[in-house]
Amino acid sequence: MRILITGAGGLIGSALSERLQQDGHALICQSRATREDAANVRWIKFDLARDSWADLALPEIDIVYHLAAQTSTYVAR
Repeated sequence: MRILITGAGGLIGSALSERLQQDGHALICQSRATREDAANVRWIKFDLARDSWADLALPEIDIVYHLAAQTSTYVAR
């Protein structure tokens, strides 16, 4: 399956992405931090509060795990 994980750099997201990668799934991992792509894993540096999904060329996705959360008092304007 092709799976999108938002917040993949966080505690739960990183554990989930490791497990799903071990199970052989194709992952698209979103995070505000830069990460290197690996086998079956594409990392997207993307801030959900500032960036637009419309600018991304994403393939068809079967499942979305939305784990991103605001960790500060930052408010998008």
